[in-house]
Amino acid sequence: MDTPDAPRDVYRPSGKVGWSRFVPGLLAAGGVAAALAWLLNAVLNKGFYLIFVAPFFAALMLGGFWFLVLGWSHCRNTRLAATASVVLALVLYLGYYHVGLLQLIGYENAHRVDILPRYVQFRMKTDVARNAHDVGAKRRPQVGPNGVQQAFNWFFSGVELLGVIAVLTATGVTRSSRAYCESCGRWMESETQKLPPGMAATSWEAMAAGDLVNAPGPSPGPAPANVPHGLLTVEHCPSCPASGRASVAYLTVKDVPLPGRPDPMTAKLAAAFKPKPVAGLRTLADHVALEPEEVGAFARTFPGLGRTIEANPGLFAREHEAAHRLAADEVVASGFHDRPVRALATVEEVEPGEAGTILTRKNAVLQTILGTVTTLGGFVPAFAPTLVLFNLDTKPPDWFFGVAVAWMVGWMIFTLVWCLFFARYPTSRFMARKTRQAFEMRVSPLVDLNDPDLVFVDIIPRANWGKIMMENATDIGYVQLNKGRREIVFEGDRQRYRIPVESILSVEHESWSEPTRHQLQSAPSQNHAIVVRAMTKDGPWETWFYQRWNTLRPITEKGRLADAVALESRIRELMDRG
Repeated sequence: MDTPDAPRDVYRPSGKVGWSRFVPGLLAAGGVAAALAWLLNAVLNKGFYLIFVAPFFAALMLGGFWFLVLGWSHCRNTRLAATASVVLALVLYLGYYHVGLLQLIGYENAHRVDILPRYVQFRMKTDVARNAHDVGAKRRPQVGPNGVQQAFNWFFSGVELLGVIAVLTATGVTRSSRAYCESCGRWMESETQKLPPGMAATSWEAMAAGDLVNAPGPSPGPAPANVPHGLLTVEHCPSCPASGRASVAYLTVKDVPLPGRPDPMTAKLAAAFKPKPVAGLRTLADHVALEPEEVGAFARTFPGLGRTIEANPGLFAREHEAAHRLAADEVVASGFHDRPVRALATVEEVEPGEAGTILTRKNAVLQTILGTVTTLGGFVPAFAPTLVLFNLDTKPPDWFFGVAVAWMVGWMIFTLVWCLFFARYPTSRFMARKTRQAFEMRVSPLVDLNDPDLVFVDIIPRANWGKIMMENATDIGYVQLNKGRREIVFEGDRQRYRIPVESILSVEHESWSEPTRHQLQSAPSQNHAIVVRAMTKDGPWETWFYQRWNTLRPITEKGRLADAVALESRIRELMDRG
C-alpha cells in the first residue's frame, strides 16, 4: 500500500464488543441461518434449487441481517466477527443438509449430528443435477450419478460452501472494521466521493506531497465508460464536536489504474466508446488519520464534514484557517490568475413564497408512478388481445391467434425499445412542465422563458453522484447564456445564480457511472455534468449542471455525452466573446 514519507496514524479497531447485544444478536442470526437452511431444502424438494445461485442468495440475505447485528452490537472485534461469520455460514450450508437428514429420520432426532457426514456422503452419491427444462417438473426415477458426476457433486458443494463462507466473512470483517468513536460510543459517519479512474490516486499523491489544493477533488475530464470509479471515503464523528471535543477524521483511498484519455474536446466523443482493459479496484490508503489542514481541505468537498467544522469554529480553528487559505490559493491554481476578477458571481435564495414548489415529495411520487406506468404499461396492450381470444365462448379462426401473437411480439419489441431509449422522457417532460408553470407564476424570474435556447438542468452535487436516491438533485431549473451581459443565469426551484464570465475560475466536464446496468449493457451508463467554478464574495464556489433529457429522441451514451460537450462548448464560447 502506498504511503506518504512521514508515518501516519491509522485507525485500528479496538476489539471491543457490546456483549449484551452481540450474544442475542448472534443467536438471532443463527435462527435466521437455520430458517434459510430449511428454505434451501424446501426449494430443493420443489425442484427449484439452482446450483451456486440458491446458496448465494441465501448467504446475501443472512449477510444483510448479520451486517445489522454487528452494527447494532457495536462489534469492533474483526477476529470475533470473522469467526462468528464462519459459524453462521456452516449453520446455513450444513444446516441445509441436516434438514434433509431430519426428513428421513424425524425431527425428534435433530441432535443426531453425528450421522450428518454419512448423509452428506449419501447425497453426493445420489444427487443428480437436472437442466433448466426439468426445473419444477414432477420428479421421476433417475439413474444414480456415475463416478465423474459424484466428483462434480463434491466439487460443486465445496465451492458453494466456500462461497457462503466468503460472503459472510466479508460482511463480518467489513462491518466490524469501520471507524468507531470510542469517546461517543457510536459508529463514525462515512462520506464517499466517486472519482474518474486515476484521480483518487492523484488526490492521494497530492496530499502526500502537501498540495492540498488538488487533494480533495478530481482532475478535469470524464471517466471512460467501461471502468469503475475510484473512491475517496472520509469517516468522522459529528457527536464529539457537539460535546465540546475535537475528533479525528480518517481517509480511505481506492482507485483503478488510469487508462489514459485524450484531452482535446473534439476527441471526447470517440474516447468514451473505445473501452480499454484496466485492472480492478485497489486500496491505496486504508483509514489513515487526517491532519487538521487536510481536514479543512476535504471539508470543501465532503458536505457532512464541512457542516461539522462550520458548526464548531472554536474546536476547528486550524481547519477553518486552512480552508480559507486554500480558497485563496485556488484562485491562483485555477489558471485564471493572470486576468483580474472584475465581477463576482451571486447566489441568492428564491423568495420563500415561490421556493420549493417543484422538487417536492408529491412530484417525486408522481414521477415514479409516471415512469412505472409508461415503462410497464406496454405489456397491457401486448397481452390484452390474446387474453380476450382465449376467453371467448366461441373459438375464433386460427388466423386470429396468429394476428394476436404478431401484435403481442410487436408491442413487446416496442416496449423494450421504449424502456431502453425513451424511459426518462415522460418524467423529464412532466418536470419541465411543472418547472415552467412555477416560473410563470413568479414576479421576476431571471431567465426569459421564451428563449428557445434555455437548457433544462438539475443541480446534482458531487455527494449525490452515483447514489440510488428517489431524487439526486438539490435544485432544478433553467440555464440561460446571456450573450448581451456575458453571464450565465440560472433560475431554480430554490436558488438563482448570476455568473458573469469575468467571475468564472474554471469550466469542466465530469462524469459518473450508474450504480447498476441492465443485461444488454456491457458497462453502466455514464452521467455527465458541467462543473462551473466561480468567485463569489465568500470565495470560490462551484455548481453542477446536469442536463435533463426532455426531448423525444433516443437516450444513448453518445447523445448524453454530446449534450454535455455542447453545453460546455457554449459556455466556453460565451467566455471567449469580447
